[in-house]
Amino acid sequence: MPDGESRAYELNFPMIPVAASAHAGQLPPSHSFVQVGPGNVILTVVKKAEDDDALIFRYYEFGGKQSQVCLHLPEKATRAVETNLMEKDARHAEFFRTPAISPSLV
Repeated sequence: MPDGESRAYELNFPMIPVAASAHAGQLPPSHSFVQVGPGNVILTVVKKAEDDDALIFRYYEFGGKQSQVCLHLPEKATRAVETNLMEKDARHAEFFRTPAISPSLV
């Protein structure tokens, strides 16, 4: 997020670190759970869905231009669905096994 708008977002909504002790697990000590692009898109929420064990990713485009958004998710992701704010399925999003999910233009 290289520009002023995204830097302002980082300042106004800082990530809250949670301390954890070292423990055995499947992930490496450093791990990126999700990446979003291009740079004019901000990921604002990652949360568990209300009705099942799916994950909800909320993001928006802040530059005022139509953009193709690409989410890079963990390998275990199996499908992608665009939803409304009530988390009701709107339509299936393109799903690529790279793994990258590329929803419609925003």
